Amino acid sequence: MAEPLRIVWFETRPRPFKVPRRARSHREQVGSLLVCERRRRSASSPYIIRFEGPVHIREDVDRILSEALTLAQELDHIWTYVAGVPLFPTVTTLTIPNAPLGWVSNIDQVKTRLPVTRAHLARLRVRSTYLVTLPHFPLKPALVAARALRSADEVTRFLVDLHVASLRESTPSSSMVFLAKALELVRALLPGRTDAARQQQLPSAAQIQLRRSLHWLYEVANRRVEVRHVVADPIRRELHPRLAPQEKRDFESDGDLVVRSVICDRLHIPLILRGRS
Repeated sequence: MAEPLRIVWFETRPRPFKVPRRARSHREQVGSLLVCERRRRSASSPYIIRFEGPVHIREDVDRILSEALTLAQELDHIWTYVAGVPLFPTVTTLTIPNAPLGWVSNIDQVKTRLPVTRAHLARLRVRSTYLVTLPHFPLKPALVAARALRSADEVTRFLVDLHVASLRESTPSSSMVFLAKALELVRALLPGRTDAARQQQLPSAAQIQLRRSLHWLYEVANRRVEVRHVVADPIRRELHPRLAPQEKRDFESDGDLVVRSVICDRLHIPLILRGRS
């Protein structure tokens, strides 16, 4: 007697990607998984990806789970190159602490028993949100890009790892260090004997959006205390200067643009340009 057929499924939490009403969603068989996307009625999070896989015995569940984990990681890595932003970005959360990091306290219990003599803010919580409008459903190009990444050379895959790490880091300094490492690798990959010549190898649309030069990016990467090197003069124990606010914005924005341009070129996928702030 055959075992009953069951379906194991996995879904993303609703994501903030909006597509035109007439756009057609995509369904594709990837190994044992049926992969599809759908639109839901939501103003802030209207998009979902779903994996489905048939199972007959318990061993099938482990196989389906393994395939789902692998494909989910590939889509997670590649999503920023087809949608302009990560599938699961780092969420900014700001709270007022009630004890030093790693410590516990009875401060909340004490405060509830004390009279309030003036208005005060007990706790502040801020979450970063966004809504991305895309011209089409993103799953089909994402699967194309995931296959391209799977077959890419080791250098390209490492460049993607560095770039994704820069997008994932929660602290600005760590993020910029990973971005600087990615830019160092890009410098070796772009043809040309000078930074100006290398910059000319970037897509024209990317060159137009750059606020600073490629040479400026490398100078900042090596001569600002928050990025790669700390000491400017070891004899006098002099530190490199700190990034000015506009320098930080330009380094993050232009550096990201340069790196994603090179990655898209090496994966042979279209470059999605993001809006500039």
